Amino acid sequence: MISPEPWDIDEGITDPARFFALVPQLFPDVTLFFAEGTSITSAAARCYATFASPGPYLPHRQTLFPTSKLFRCAATPGLFEALSSLAQGSAPPELLDHLALYRDDRAVLEWHDAFANAMLLDDTVSEQSVAALARAFGCQYGRARFRKARWWKFW
Repeated sequence: MISPEPWDIDEGITDPARFFALVPQLFPDVTLFFAEGTSITSAAARCYATFASPGPYLPHRQTLFPTSKLFRCAATPGLFEALSSLAQGSAPPELLDHLALYRDDRAVLEWHDAFANAMLLDDTVSEQSVAALARAFGCQYGRARFRKARWWKFW
């Protein structure tokens, strides 16, 4: 679960290929990648299967549709390279609807409606990394404006 003083990057990150290419350098200590979606292509599912990591799905499930698929993967540079390549010919929902990056059992990044919404980042992420990601896409960032709302409890 994201800490009570998270970072927020406003919506505007809409290029999955570029985002996935940046993940290994901006988040080198993440260990797990979680994806959830209802329109995930077979190519994306094969990619997730290649990098599958045993264990539970740690984020709160965000889609209640019975067709929603959940994936838990090792967060390796190879995974992000493969996703960046897949993204060049795919619409974001064909890759995932929601994503999360974890360092062991701690959420580092949670992104509901990825590539269409703002993202939340744990306060353990350096401001330098948050700023670099926001700057790469021309987005604003700061401390989340709804700190006390505990928005993730509603999903």
